[in-house]
Amino acid sequence: GLDAQASAALNDLYQGREVGEDRMARMLCLFRLDFVEPGAMRAEVSGRPVYLAMAMDEHQRLKLKPQNLLLNLPLARLS
Repeated sequence: GLDAQASAALNDLYQGREVGEDRMARMLCLFRLDFVEPGAMRAEVSGRPVYLAMAMDEHQRLKLKPQNLLLNLPLARLS
């Protein structure tokens, strides 16, 4: 996720846990990122889609750190 609320919801979905309607209603956007070059991804996630999301908290606020977009992408290290 691109923020704490979205990360928590995506983690629960990934783990197969139910995410309540109230939390899903706060989801502002959900994107699927597919890499054209799977070799550019870390080996443990290569070939799998990457989901990006943003969600507001229970007070309808969005706390977004733009660097999360770049720092959390599963990119492979260049050798």
